[in-house]
Amino acid sequence: MIDSIKISPDQRVCEIHVSGALDLDTFAQTREQFMALPGWHKDIDYLMVYHRVFLAEFTPELTGQLMSRFEAFDRDVLDGRRVRMAFVCADETAEPLMRFWEALSAQRRPVDERFFRSETDARAWLQTPRA
Repeated sequence: MIDSIKISPDQRVCEIHVSGALDLDTFAQTREQFMALPGWHKDIDYLMVYHRVFLAEFTPELTGQLMSRFEAFDRDVLDGRRVRMAFVCADETAEPLMRFWEALSAQRRPVDERFFRSETDARAWLQTPRA
């Protein structure tokens, strides 16, 4: 479930907080909501913070379907722009799935994605100058 979405134009970050069970529809709704916000643009970076999420539904098949949707977003919306996405989840049981996603994304997407256990570390990474 989407808890909140906000744009911080001064930091060029779209901040998304989600909790509970996650599925493909949640991610589709999230995209529609942030793209409609004032201040959203194709060059903005993303901070996605997971609170008490239930990831048992994320089988390899579902993960592949989600990756396909993200690839369509990259192609249709980002137009090849290289943005950053920081994923934060303090739940250590979710870390293997998050690391798998990070590795898969590095192979298939023109987006620089990183997994973090703390929001502070994720925000610091998003604010570092790009290479």
